[in-house]
Amino acid sequence: MRDLRLKMMPWLALNAALVAVQYLVITSGAVWGLLDGPARGLMDVIGSAGGFSPAAGELEAAVSSTTSLLIFVLVMAVQALKMVPAAARLHDLGRPKDEAVFTLVPLVNLGLFWQLCASTPIESVRTKRIEGWMPELQAIGALRAAASLFKNPMFLALALGTALGTALLQATLAVWSGELGQTIANTPLPIRQGWAQMGWVVCGMLLLYTIVQFPKRARASRASWVPSLFLLPAIFLTLSVWVDPKNVPPTILLGMGLGMALTLMVRPLLVSLWNISANELREGRSLNLGEVVSRSTKGWATVAGPHGAAAIAVLIGMQVVLPGVHYALQFAFVNQAVLFEPDKPSLQRSGTLTRGIRRKLGAVLLVWLYLWIIPGAVAMFVAEGPSGITQFFLALLGVVPQDQLPSGVLLVWDMAGMLAAVLTEVAMMFLYFSRRERLEDTSDDATEEVSKKMDWANEPTELYDPKRRSS
Repeated sequence: MRDLRLKMMPWLALNAALVAVQYLVITSGAVWGLLDGPARGLMDVIGSAGGFSPAAGELEAAVSSTTSLLIFVLVMAVQALKMVPAAARLHDLGRPKDEAVFTLVPLVNLGLFWQLCASTPIESVRTKRIEGWMPELQAIGALRAAASLFKNPMFLALALGTALGTALLQATLAVWSGELGQTIANTPLPIRQGWAQMGWVVCGMLLLYTIVQFPKRARASRASWVPSLFLLPAIFLTLSVWVDPKNVPPTILLGMGLGMALTLMVRPLLVSLWNISANELREGRSLNLGEVVSRSTKGWATVAGPHGAAAIAVLIGMQVVLPGVHYALQFAFVNQAVLFEPDKPSLQRSGTLTRGIRRKLGAVLLVWLYLWIIPGAVAMFVAEGPSGITQFFLALLGVVPQDQLPSGVLLVWDMAGMLAAVLTEVAMMFLYFSRRERLEDTSDDATEEVSKKMDWANEPTELYDPKRRSS
């Protein structure tokens, strides 16, 4: 039996120290904000003695810039270092090392830390735990398998082309929504009211169509649900001209409505391209981009329905955070289910396949989140300095419109996000096939076990000979 106190206590102490440093670094900014007034006067005195101009606040600006940069660097470094002791302890407990990724989330890290303090199991228990998850592909293994596909020139060209094209489209849409928002804000009220009336008419028609569609949902095709998916974007676009611009900036509502519409129209085609091409390489076939594009465009309407339904469920759920995370994990395999098992209900199939492995799927999505955020933050720091990081995170949270960010930063951010989306989507495909094969094998083994327990299954056919039965 492994001794927890002798072997793993140094790792746990290091993990606790790193968590404490992280929270100390993060809260130092809040403490500085509370002491801003007294500190400003003290810095003016120090600045005068050091040759800085108190009126211009030169020393305050220098310290603020240095502090912001140090906080950003320290937080990122501590985030990475925390995974080392957590991965070692998870291995000791017989659990996947991939779960160490959850140390990147502050609140989840606290819960994980207490789990790491559990008693070390005996070797037989630890081996049994490993046998429970070892046959299936894990999160890091799926990400590695997805990354290996980028070595194929055709797949790399497809990934870069779709990422660059979508990034340009998103950046253009962000700038255009900002300009259109200014136009709406300067438009007289009677004209805006006329636009709003037409928008509400369109929303009413889409709502009526959805109500009529719902009773026949059992026999309705996936493509027939596509108009219903545009109800929510239409509502946001109508609100952008209906709400008083002084209360809610039209740019925010426009960005949400146009962003959702773009997702519903373009994203189904993209996920089809990525999944079909990756599956071709997974099965050892050569990649024919013409055939992949043809299959993806023909099946756009079929994929758009389930994909859009899952996306809207996640979007609505994210307003309360936890339901959105739940839906993101539950519907993680929707795209793969509709593409590779078209005869089964996609949303229900995804819920069945993801049950029991959602912690693993959460690790993949967490890696995607960091691969999406960090390049944008770095690009904003290079463009605007330390103060730009704060502006970037405000735009990330939707507090300020994204069109206020430099166009180059928007392009880099969107490009990084799309490449991370390609990696994540392909990793989900590998996890989907691994999970499906595991469940099928388990089902076959269970059927065989049941057959062995039934007497008639092992009886020779002679026992059922009519002559012998009569005798």
